[in-house]
Amino acid sequence: MTVGRARARLIDRAPERGARDRAGLAPAQPEIAQHLVGEALGVARHPPPFQEPFKPQARRRHQRQQPGAVLASATFARTWLIPVLSRFGVDHPDIDVSLQMVGPRGSLGYEGQSDLTFSYNRLLSPDPWHGSVSLGDVEIGPVLAPTYRHRLADGVLSFQTRIDRRNDEAMWQAWSLRTGIAIEARKNQVFDHSYLAFQAARSGMGAAMAPRFLISGMIETGELIAPAGFLTFPGGLYVRPTPRANQQPNPDAMILLDWLKRNATV
Repeated sequence: MTVGRARARLIDRAPERGARDRAGLAPAQPEIAQHLVGEALGVARHPPPFQEPFKPQARRRHQRQQPGAVLASATFARTWLIPVLSRFGVDHPDIDVSLQMVGPRGSLGYEGQSDLTFSYNRLLSPDPWHGSVSLGDVEIGPVLAPTYRHRLADGVLSFQTRIDRRNDEAMWQAWSLRTGIAIEARKNQVFDHSYLAFQAARSGMGAAMAPRFLISGMIETGELIAPAGFLTFPGGLYVRPTPRANQQPNPDAMILLDWLKRNATV
């Protein structure tokens, strides 16, 4: 309250005091006026504290350190990585992470820079990555809706439509070579993202090749089934430091990598 407002309140109450005096009521106490003026002067002399300013050392740190750049596919990011990074943010609220998406060609077609790169498609990239860390096993197999017509007999899995992610068509042949189960499909349909292929399979549009950990929720609810089972790649989920040329690894990215090893295995 300001001094001007305190005076306004006193002036406004003057007619009220006269009316009360004429009515025989108790007169206003002078202590009230003194309190109002004192309150106003106190506020003017001691204004309320402002919010604590941003700490200079924190500002300098963020100006110096680039966010840790993480490279992953859109399906992997939306299904597995983003929930994991959310938990990491709770444990390390001072570290920023930049999430970068790869297109249909995967990390091979990415021309930017990243500090950590994830890989899980061991059907197309079966060899271990040099310098990578394993976050767990990967299981891959054909999945489809339980009501979708299919047949598994004499080592042949047959159905109407094969659903592919663009540029990943070779997964079917690689899976057949490793399992000995042939695939027979009358036609195929292509999507640019794996999660679209998984949703199409869930909706009864055909069969899709999928890593189990990315569709585990739909497997658990019975929306998808794996009639021929899953092929297991032990330790097949990789994350690898990919520092920029002639530079030391990003310290924040190394903290994230260490946290992943302890808290984010599949």
